Amino acid sequence: MSEEWKQIEAVLDEKVRPSLRAHGGELEIDHLEDGVLYIKLLGQCAGCPSADLTNETLIEHELTAALPELVQKYPYDPAKAKELLAQAGYPNGFDMTISVPSNYQPHMDTAEVVAEQLRAVGVNVTIQPMEWGVWHEQVYKGRDFQATLVGLDASAMTARALLERFTSDNAKNFVNYNNPDYDALFTQAINASDDAQQAEVYKQMETMLSDTAANLYIQDLADLVAMRQNLAGLEFYPIYVLDLSTVHFVK
Repeated sequence: MSEEWKQIEAVLDEKVRPSLRAHGGELEIDHLEDGVLYIKLLGQCAGCPSADLTNETLIEHELTAALPELVQKYPYDPAKAKELLAQAGYPNGFDMTISVPSNYQPHMDTAEVVAEQLRAVGVNVTIQPMEWGVWHEQVYKGRDFQATLVGLDASAMTARALLERFTSDNAKNFVNYNNPDYDALFTQAINASDDAQQAEVYKQMETMLSDTAANLYIQDLADLVAMRQNLAGLEFYPIYVLDLSTVHFVK
């Protein structure tokens, strides 16, 4: 058991499991992979969609509060931001434009929050709403932008499906990330001889993306699903489709 796993177990034992056990529930860690904690709900919590959502919020809150170093790579720090701006030669900030696809209201709302945070440290931000077709042609395909805010996902639940887009010559690399070390790791990953070796290299790639701030992760949008009480078995996946093959009737 890794030290990180032990820290998480300690927080769950103190802050989360007592609440679950009071209602006939229990949980266990299934595995920890690429910074994502996978858990199993047991007892009366098992198979209940509302319990899934409630406990996800509870667990995230408690782990974030107790172990911020595991979940907050770049904490909000205006003083540090001003210091870095001065070091970069912009003590009085600068002007910039964030191009945002206007057909996604959550993106527009998030852009307003980001803009206010940047203005607070002296960066003069203009939000440029764009119709989706214009954004796709100018920003995604033309790579003509200063900054943008958009949601990214993958077409399949594999590490390669998401990480390959950051290789230097990939057509989807619209942020123009160019890192020979990253490219070399990707080549190593796709030529790995076994799954464990490949997974380890993919983890190194994710760490490199985070350390070099290839782009800044903001949030996972809430995905709420309503189910009838006589249905169970729905599993959520981090892609844009739902697999209904596991859904079944219960008495």
